[in-house]
Amino acid sequence: MVSIIKFIREKILKQETISIIAMWLIVILGIFLRTHKADAFPVSNNDDGLIYTWAGASQLNNPKNFVSLTIFDQGNESLVWRSQYKNFIPHQEFGMKITRPWFDHPPLGVLLIGAVPHLLGYDNIEQMPHMIVRFSAILASIFTMVLTFELAKKLFNKKTAFLSLIFMATIPYFVFAQRQAYLENFMNPVFLTSLILLVKYLDSKKKKYFIGSLFFALFLGWMKIIGFAIPFVIAVWLLKKKQTKEALIAIGANIVSIASYAAYGLLINKQAFLQLLSSQGERGAFVSSFYKAITNIEIYQSFDSGWYVLGLVMSIAIMIGVVKNKKDEDSLEFFSWFFIAWLIILLILSGRFNNSPWYRYPLIPFMSIAIGYFTAMAIKTKDLFKAGILFLLGLTGMDLINIEINSTVVRLITLGYFGVLTGQYIFDNKLTRFLADVVIKIFIVSLIALNIFVVFKYYSTTYCNEETHCLTPTKIILNEQ
Repeated sequence: MVSIIKFIREKILKQETISIIAMWLIVILGIFLRTHKADAFPVSNNDDGLIYTWAGASQLNNPKNFVSLTIFDQGNESLVWRSQYKNFIPHQEFGMKITRPWFDHPPLGVLLIGAVPHLLGYDNIEQMPHMIVRFSAILASIFTMVLTFELAKKLFNKKTAFLSLIFMATIPYFVFAQRQAYLENFMNPVFLTSLILLVKYLDSKKKKYFIGSLFFALFLGWMKIIGFAIPFVIAVWLLKKKQTKEALIAIGANIVSIASYAAYGLLINKQAFLQLLSSQGERGAFVSSFYKAITNIEIYQSFDSGWYVLGLVMSIAIMIGVVKNKKDEDSLEFFSWFFIAWLIILLILSGRFNNSPWYRYPLIPFMSIAIGYFTAMAIKTKDLFKAGILFLLGLTGMDLINIEINSTVVRLITLGYFGVLTGQYIFDNKLTRFLADVVIKIFIVSLIALNIFVVFKYYSTTYCNEETHCLTPTKIILNEQ
């Protein structure tokens, strides 16, 4: 009995063990929210995830000559089928423009997306359960959640890491976005792994961490063309940290990787590959790219998320140096460089008519960490301004699911919340600090609960209406006679 108690005290009740258990409980909550009606929302023509699934499954059968639907049909001599297909969602048409070979994106990302359907026997251009299309994306989101926690812990502290993970797991926009089998959602865990290993290398100077970081960074380019920019971004940070040799290695390795991808395309089908690159180059760029990212919050249709704005605002606040914390100075600069680097890449590669919301999904881990960082500061400092912005932008979920509260009640709650914080701001004594601490913590827990409720209710109360023509499953009874 004594030995059992000793084992429980020394092993199970160790702080690190409790932290790991708590982390996985939050991740499990995030998985549960991501799987709830994941095949029903968001959806539009079964979205691009189906295209990637076809490409990945086809690639596993025929690596050198795989097929899928393309968005580049103008002058495309590799088209093998073109028609209009109406049955993916009965009220919408779906343009079928199938090309062989398929070069819309590099091969490795779609390979990951198509692996699960392939194992389940879906190898043809055919309809398939949308949950199967999105299964791999939900798996990828597990790694994204865990790695976001790890990066936040490496850069800042455990409290920030837990808050970042909770917000990543529960904010409706993040939940819905990570259900989609888009390449960006598969790039996220690879990118985060590269960053974590880079931080470890800079802390320890162990070469294995540098090699690992560079390997994962190089992998990104073979998932989506935009990923070829990341090793150059890492090289800039290495130069900043006086790691000139490693920076040059990163640049050289990336040039070899880009050349290898070009050789891959040219060897398989030179004409089709060059035609695709030409079509990609015509997509353009426009200076309002970042402005649109802030003002047009979408998951296909408009999605008015204050948390999305909050994440961007707080990330920008870190980036422009609003936060002054000597202890976290290097980590804040690390965060700022990789955040603005993504914004620069998106500005260069996002055109006026191809500025899709999923291009910004790699920013989601940064937004989660920024919200977690500022929330941890709000709890610690009881600061009117940091806690106030949570109130001003954190309640938009109520409108998403049409929760109506009497205007007088809203005003009284607002006055009560800001009254307590203002009292702490003016007087700053033991009593006001205690009251502010209690109010802020209760409010944050309430926001998290509201986010969870929104995830469960949004599809049935708001999205599925007469305009969107959501389908109701119909039970079919077979005549057994």
